[in-house]
Amino acid sequence: MPLPILEKKTEITEKLLAERRLALAAPAGSGKSTQVPQMLLECGKIKGLIAVLQPRRLAARMLAKRISQERNSELGKETGYRVRLEDKTSRETKIVFETDGILLRDLIRDPKLQKYGCIIFDEFHERHIASDIALAACLELQKKSRPDLLIAVMSATLDIKKISSYMAPCGTVIAEGRMYPVAIKYCDSISAKMPIWESAAKAAAMLTKQTERHTLIFMPGAYEINRTIEELKKRPALNDFQINALHGSMRNEAQDQALAETGRRKIIVSTNIAETSLTIDGVSLVIDSGKARIARYDASRAMNILSIEKITKASAAQRAGRAGRTGPGLCLRLWTEFENRALKPDSEPELLRLDLSEALLILKACGYKHFQDLSWLDMPDSRDIEKAEALLAMLGAADKNGELTANGRSMAWLPVPPRHARMLLEGIRQGCAAECSLIAAAAQGKQIWINNKQRENDSYSDLSACASALRQCEAENFSFQACERLGIDRNAAREACMLAKSLSSSIENIKASNAPECNALISPGKRLTTAFLTAFPDRIAALIPSSEKRYALPGGRKASLDQNSAANGAKIIVAGEALEKQTGKSFDIILSNAAAADYESIAEIFPHEINEKIISSLDKETLSPITQKNTYYKDILLKSERMGTAKKNISSELIAEEFISGRHKLAFWNDETEEWLARIDFLSKACPDFGIEPLSDEDIALIINDICSGAKSVSDAKSRQVLPHLKDWYGWEKCRIIEEHAPARMKMPNGRKARIKYPKNGEPYLEAKIQDLYGFKETPKIAAGRVPLVIHILAPSMRPVQVTKDLKSFWSESYPKLKPALARRYPKHKWL
Repeated sequence: MPLPILEKKTEITEKLLAERRLALAAPAGSGKSTQVPQMLLECGKIKGLIAVLQPRRLAARMLAKRISQERNSELGKETGYRVRLEDKTSRETKIVFETDGILLRDLIRDPKLQKYGCIIFDEFHERHIASDIALAACLELQKKSRPDLLIAVMSATLDIKKISSYMAPCGTVIAEGRMYPVAIKYCDSISAKMPIWESAAKAAAMLTKQTERHTLIFMPGAYEINRTIEELKKRPALNDFQINALHGSMRNEAQDQALAETGRRKIIVSTNIAETSLTIDGVSLVIDSGKARIARYDASRAMNILSIEKITKASAAQRAGRAGRTGPGLCLRLWTEFENRALKPDSEPELLRLDLSEALLILKACGYKHFQDLSWLDMPDSRDIEKAEALLAMLGAADKNGELTANGRSMAWLPVPPRHARMLLEGIRQGCAAECSLIAAAAQGKQIWINNKQRENDSYSDLSACASALRQCEAENFSFQACERLGIDRNAAREACMLAKSLSSSIENIKASNAPECNALISPGKRLTTAFLTAFPDRIAALIPSSEKRYALPGGRKASLDQNSAANGAKIIVAGEALEKQTGKSFDIILSNAAAADYESIAEIFPHEINEKIISSLDKETLSPITQKNTYYKDILLKSERMGTAKKNISSELIAEEFISGRHKLAFWNDETEEWLARIDFLSKACPDFGIEPLSDEDIALIINDICSGAKSVSDAKSRQVLPHLKDWYGWEKCRIIEEHAPARMKMPNGRKARIKYPKNGEPYLEAKIQDLYGFKETPKIAAGRVPLVIHILAPSMRPVQVTKDLKSFWSESYPKLKPALARRYPKHKWL
């Protein structure tokens, strides 16, 4: 049966040649990925290479192979492919399938893309950031220096109105698909809560009986695929099936084997690599986990990473469609129908959710100074653009005007994020490019460390520990025993070493202009840290002097170092990761992937960020004032040097501050002093017309400064008198008024003196025995006679008898009733 896309052959070629731009919407199974490039080749009017951009390497490789078979041509001759680490093309190649990242690298080498005649963006609905950049750059190129360049955008789920409006003037073609009906089923709530690999294996054992051909199971990543295969092999009902994994990090041979036609029924467990482009013939059952690894920006690692998330409704439809390519099929979704309603309709473009610094670096290398220099299908947020510009400036990749620097041009050639590109560039100069490649590679993928054991390294460096562990694993062929002994993930280690090797060709390309400048006397670990410093200048941290574990980061932030880090104990560190965690109601920053650093290296690399301040402070041990020179990186203290004794006036202020802050207490700021101040407080309220105000915090600070004047240490000032200074503050006349109207004691009729107490927010009172009060006919008053004292009347045993503010009533009413009993109890005392 002919492919549906062939019915549109004439329309596709005519509109593309006429408009030079084409938007093609064609469902899965229509044949667009294999047939459109051949249509354009056969029309004979395309001058130059016909490139088909694919989001994934496997799709590029398999599609090129498929066309070569259809045209009875050797792969790499008329039709070839180019992906990372592989170039299967020749001078005879006319159709090339390549990833969008490869085209971006070509844009850097040749901004006019002179070898290309037509560029086809396949599966554009996935909206990878490289695809958006490549399309925007090609459209701009076509407007200016390459009007002959043909551009086509294809997808099974393309928003044809939006893309044609963006590309206008633009031809549009909508093709029909060839799809058999697919029954959709959802799992129950119990199965939906099971681990996805267990749920998938359970479903496969039951549902394969209902189908005649192959089964395709979608899982988010290699780990989940391996767990699923383990579970499938435990099911006797599946013994006759050939079970294969399929994901991007597999070797080509293993991928080919998974897709090859065999006489047995197969179960292929795949990532979303099989969601589009790839045609797996004979699949009649799809089991969908509903999960995928989605790229998002991780602020803690300052890079884009893959995290497991729920797929969108569009992706779920694409996956289900895999079961209806060659006949009626069945799709089981490992989530409930209720959960399906909450799925997002479509995925958000990477340009709106990823860090833009790498994209901006490539744009600058292609000759575009800013994002605003191009027209975008979805314009990134201005704040994200500003962050990207700031990062490139911080890394020295761009100058203050946004122009690419020499370092920036070299960094653009390295296929890693800008931070790690900067590290690699410095690693080349330091003579430790191999170690930097391992560190950069390990950072791109899954965390390599799998245990909580504290890492130990002579250089106090997680970087050196990582490089050493990866080398040991590689030397032992990534054996299970070696990886377990070292506490690292076997698959992550293998992938990191493979990526590190792939970086070698890029490194060789820029070595000539960045010859090593390393000093043989400097240890490899220190060289590696130096390279790392250039990549993470905002992650330099210094141990806070008053803390054993807390670190200060630029900008006034505080952080803790991961307890398993090899850098624990270092006074200065540089960290590759900074994860913000919530503990209770507060947030803390946890630093990891760190290495010990030193002041000399920081000062050499960032001399403009080093500043010195001469300050006076107290010696921690003697608490005597000293002068010291503090050296800072930005606003974090790196080191302090004692210079001598502080000046006299500064010394007094430093000592006084210890008492003002409450860290130390003046010995004679005692109860007597507080009582004197309480009398002032009382009088200020009772007689405001006297003009006697209580002390403010500012007044107290000035008085303490006066007390500490001339002191040589905190201990010297501590024993100094306080009350004389307070009385000097108020002066002789006000002190006389205080003594007269808010006296400390009151003379009794018998000559004895009773102490008056002035409680805060209470009434002044005195305590006296009845005999001492003989002669007081009425209540004594203070504060110019305005305030009667509260009298606590005591028996001879000093026990309270009565509390009153009206002595006259006490003598006339209460005393006659109390007297007989008191006289009998205390006969030796005089009773009037």
